[in-house]
Amino acid sequence: MIQTISTDLVVADAFIKSKYLQYMLNNRSSARIISSWDSCIQTLFKSHLPAKFTFTGRLSLYDITQDGFYVVRKSICPFPALDEIFRLKCSPIEPIYTVNFSRPSTPLSALQNEVPFEGDINSQLELKYGRLQHDPYLIEYVELFKNMLSIMEPQNVATALDIGLTNIQYISSRSKTLAQFVARQLSGFDPENKCIPHQVEIHLKEIKQRLGTSVIPLGQLRVGSYLERALLFKVIADRICLPAALVRGGYGISWIEIAVPRIKDSDEEKSSRAYFDENDEYRSKITMSVSLKLSNKSDAHLHDDKYKTEKVSPLRDDRSTIYPIKHMRPNFIVDLMDTPGDLIPIGSPRSKLYCTVNLTCNKKCCQ
Repeated sequence: MIQTISTDLVVADAFIKSKYLQYMLNNRSSARIISSWDSCIQTLFKSHLPAKFTFTGRLSLYDITQDGFYVVRKSICPFPALDEIFRLKCSPIEPIYTVNFSRPSTPLSALQNEVPFEGDINSQLELKYGRLQHDPYLIEYVELFKNMLSIMEPQNVATALDIGLTNIQYISSRSKTLAQFVARQLSGFDPENKCIPHQVEIHLKEIKQRLGTSVIPLGQLRVGSYLERALLFKVIADRICLPAALVRGGYGISWIEIAVPRIKDSDEEKSSRAYFDENDEYRSKITMSVSLKLSNKSDAHLHDDKYKTEKVSPLRDDRSTIYPIKHMRPNFIVDLMDTPGDLIPIGSPRSKLYCTVNLTCNKKCCQ
């Protein structure tokens, strides 16, 4: 059964819709009798990331969001299945942010002008409530940010690697740049106004009124607080080989965690490198004395080239910067609100303050 769930997303969705996952979570004690109980839960989470984020409040570094991923703005029970909402052609009470990078087969202008017959109620419901809406703005965000990286980074740096790998050399710089990019996109028309939660509420009402539904494509947002900014960071990061963990805390606070490896040379490598450095001058003298004894200058040149090739130690080669994500552990929180781009060490007093809801509000912004 576990193998079927992991390979067949339809079966996994059926388990979610039938509330089997919720039943298994509520009866974790059965794992003492059924050994595959916890394995089945983890497989369902892996096959259905929206459910994993809802029930666990976390997407790990190696959880990659795909088209159709969605997040409910406020945790509600029971867990809403998006396909079921589309089937019933209804609008949920709480906003649901959706991710969709697929390009429409017809031009955007044609989709916007698509108006069904007034008498065809089913067509109207299908157009508004029965499908995942295209999100051209989200596609533009990714393309724009990739263009920024192509200017800032060397040309040979890849933004697309095999699944499970990342270039650790650019994690820090990309995280800072992406944080500033996300903050600019979701700061609204008045970036100086710090009463963001109030702005978000007004903005969501306008979007829901314009779209006619609470299922909102993520790219439609122009104002965002902790959740909206962290979600946008995560979905863009997943498409530029930047491993990022999306975490949800209490009171609607969400944040991004990243892993910035700090590689230190081992004692063996340090001593070996010191040996090669100290003996470079001595080896050069030996090479010169041997070269002078050779009658043919061309032979001396060949011998010198051969020596230079042989004396290069693998320990002195540049260390590979492509690293498997599964061996990485988050150690920094990316600031997306107060000072966008700052990296806050996990466990520090500032990180605890960032992950705690601020109940105070500037009186000037609420007037």
